[in-house]
Amino acid sequence: MQDEIFAQRLKNWSSEGELAAFNLACVAEALDTVKKLSDQNIGWEVVEKRIGEYKNWDPDILKVDKETEGGYWRRLEEKGTPFTFLSEEAGTVEINKDSKGDKYNVVCDPFDGSYLFKHGIPAFWYSSLALYSADLQPVCCAVGDCFPHVIAFAHDKGAFIADLAGEELLHRVKLDKKYREALNMFNRVAPGYNGVKEAIFDVNKIIEKDAEIYYREGVKRFLNEELEEAINEWEKTLVLNPEHQKAKRDIENARGLLEKLKQIK
Repeated sequence: MQDEIFAQRLKNWSSEGELAAFNLACVAEALDTVKKLSDQNIGWEVVEKRIGEYKNWDPDILKVDKETEGGYWRRLEEKGTPFTFLSEEAGTVEINKDSKGDKYNVVCDPFDGSYLFKHGIPAFWYSSLALYSADLQPVCCAVGDCFPHVIAFAHDKGAFIADLAGEELLHRVKLDKKYREALNMFNRVAPGYNGVKEAIFDVNKIIEKDAEIYYREGVKRFLNEELEEAINEWEKTLVLNPEHQKAKRDIENARGLLEKLKQIK
């Protein structure tokens, strides 16, 4: 049954692109896994202990962590594409390394919220998966919120958020400045309305991540002495996050350098 649902999701979401649909289906399945474990009141069992400095304040690895990570791992193996898999519990693993085709880097947080899950608090439970090309350019990503069963995702067509309902993505909305403004206005009019604050939190989190992607691309352009292109990337950062101080500073510095170069010529 699980494989049939996964296959149906791939088919239903194919318009997002092959890899993006795969990404979405994997995250949706992770949300199913978390819900199943929670409904059965299991998953909180400690199955391993972390060793070292990483998260030494909470060294327990729970069953829910391993189950969700194992699900991602299995789907990546089935995909057949060579992946470098970087995950919170497994570390770095080469998957399908002898397979032919383009290689991708995969960054995964199988389950974020273990501490709350362990204490039976059904809030702030997330699962995420992101795919990058071999040269570390972002391809697609998805973040699933177990409550209220929402997936935010991004690919070359933009960033979106939608409700997960079985094999369907409902109420798919593009995440842009107008959407964020509408949410904030709705929150002012009806501050207690169910789901609005959570939606604002999810949207802002995704927008901040996108802003950082543009900022880092600008730094890369700057280091390659592509000053005008760097400024363009940092301006995109400010569209998403107008309070990004580093982008403001770097734009000013880059424009100053451009002016000096014009004077020299």
